[in-house]
Amino acid sequence: MTTILLLALMGLLACSHHEPAARGPGATATAKAGGDDAVDPTLPSWAPPSCKTYHAAVIQLVGCTEVAQDVRDKTSAQYDADAKRWHDMQNATQADLDQVGKQCSSAADAAKSQTTANCAKGVGEQPVKAGN
Repeated sequence: MTTILLLALMGLLACSHHEPAARGPGATATAKAGGDDAVDPTLPSWAPPSCKTYHAAVIQLVGCTEVAQDVRDKTSAQYDADAKRWHDMQNATQADLDQVGKQCSSAADAAKSQTTANCAKGVGEQPVKAGN
């Protein structure tokens, strides 16, 4: 019994040394679309790959100072609303999941289309600051 408690305590202490990952466009990152740093770690496990692409595109757009601030704010707010909706989904069918995948793909394309060519190359980007 003592061994089990000791192991549980050691596991808890080991986990406490890691800071929780930040989520969403407000997370601190130098956004590079498709990079591991740009992927929302809070995406549901069932989220299609297109939702990761969507998040990466939003991160890149939000970090692009060449894009108007209101466009970046609107895109960030839409991603946050979409992510909340995904987390709130209960008992989703495969058709629901397929629909989410299509929506993510469409939203990713929209975000990419608003990102300037310079930002897509890494010019005109700034670190995105936590603000959620």
